[in-house]
Amino acid sequence: MLKTNVIEHFGTATKVAKFLSITPIAVHYWGVVIPKGRATELHLLTSGELVYDATLYQTDPTEQSGAVA
Repeated sequence: MLKTNVIEHFGTATKVAKFLSITPIAVHYWGVVIPKGRATELHLLTSGELVYDATLYQTDPTEQSGAVA
């Protein structure tokens, strides 16, 4: 889930923070793709209005295995 989509949905980062009962600075520190757990939580709490996209959280398996390209 992209941070810009979440903020657009709620209007401001402060409103996102209030909805999740976290501080606005926590929202500020999210990257472009928000943490997986928060994405899942937002998907559930918004009844799917914000969509969890699993492809945003997939990594290249060669990066994890230590394989050299």
